[in-house]
Amino acid sequence: MKHKILILCGLVILAAPALALEVVVPSAEAPTIADALALPDISLVEIMPGLYYEHDLEIPGGVTVRGLEFDADQVIIDAEGQGRVFLTNGDEPAYLLFVTLRNGRAYGDDPRGGGVLSSGVGIGINSVKIHDCEAVAGGGVAAIGATFFSLLSVEISDCHALVAGGAVFTQNTSHAASGHRGLTLARNSAGQSGGAVYAVGAGDGVGLKESTLVANQAPLGSAVVVWNGDGATASMEKTLIALNQVGAPVFSDRTACYDILCTDIALNAGGDWTGVIAGQQYQPGNLSEDPQFCDPGSGVWSVAEGSPCVTAACGDIGAWGVGCETVGNEPDDDETPAVLAAFAAHPNPFNPETEIVFSMVAPGRVSLSVYDLSGRRVRTLVDEARSAGNHHVTWRGQDDSGRSVSSGVYLAVIRQGDRREALRLALVK
Repeated sequence: MKHKILILCGLVILAAPALALEVVVPSAEAPTIADALALPDISLVEIMPGLYYEHDLEIPGGVTVRGLEFDADQVIIDAEGQGRVFLTNGDEPAYLLFVTLRNGRAYGDDPRGGGVLSSGVGIGINSVKIHDCEAVAGGGVAAIGATFFSLLSVEISDCHALVAGGAVFTQNTSHAASGHRGLTLARNSAGQSGGAVYAVGAGDGVGLKESTLVANQAPLGSAVVVWNGDGATASMEKTLIALNQVGAPVFSDRTACYDILCTDIALNAGGDWTGVIAGQQYQPGNLSEDPQFCDPGSGVWSVAEGSPCVTAACGDIGAWGVGCETVGNEPDDDETPAVLAAFAAHPNPFNPETEIVFSMVAPGRVSLSVYDLSGRRVRTLVDEARSAGNHHVTWRGQDDSGRSVSSGVYLAVIRQGDRREALRLALVK
């Protein structure tokens, strides 16, 4: 609340504080989100379900912006590539909840934070989805010199940074002491480093908990980069890092210390427990196993009931939990068990072709497909009933249309009954 001081005839009178204002958008008082944020003494902006075409919306310090229905899918704010969606630079924290942001761009005077740019005291973002945003740094979100920065249950996907931090970029920022929790950072990319996260000058540390970082891409640190850490601790707990492309999943200048527990790092093109995190795989609860995603092609990153990410001794790993039946269920009494005895490829790496071999100890229907690391199916090699015994299939590095695919890492995924296995293939040209 704000007080007004009046001086009348030498007397100092403390006027009653201005009442904090809450407003719904759209309304007669605030037809647009921009109108609501421009109101004096505003404290809460609630947005009705709908699609809003607005950009460069500045949230004053101490103000909360949230979707009225407490469901991010109900409120979509589309910047149409005309600027970033939100920015904040107040002397109190701002808060953003239950909205979806898309098509933000930041390439002008301050080319950071395509979806959200926060400086000043900072921002707390909770239950928000951000996708298809771009910037030079921080395609989804950027926090610069913020003394408070918190992400909770945030999904950032298909965002791009020309330089660093495809999803999140932070510089000299104080991260939430309890860590950023429940994040999904998927299919983001950066031209140089930090396909998902780039944190520079995180002197008080940065943490990820119960998060899923998948199918991101960057030459250095396809998932996470911590730079100029000055001895800070970069921590990860119950976090899933998989299918990230090009560089090693975690990269830094070795000025940060790493504390990684109960985390699965697997199926990444640049290796898994390698580089600055080599040796961390021996910390309690850490894994390097196929997480058994239910349907990565659809952008749903839940895992099967039998996934090592849900049977781990330390509890569930990742942000999504179980979304499909157990891999390896016992068959019904009237069904013949369908079991794979072997699954391999040679040569691997390969050019121009590789032979995939699998062995079945019982007859049954089997499917074998090749996927890229974003989860898109590239080619179906087998989808039919096969007899028990050894089977050989050749993949010549082509998609279903017969076009040659680019060099890189692919996944051969075989399914028979409830059994599913994945094999990493490296095509080198």
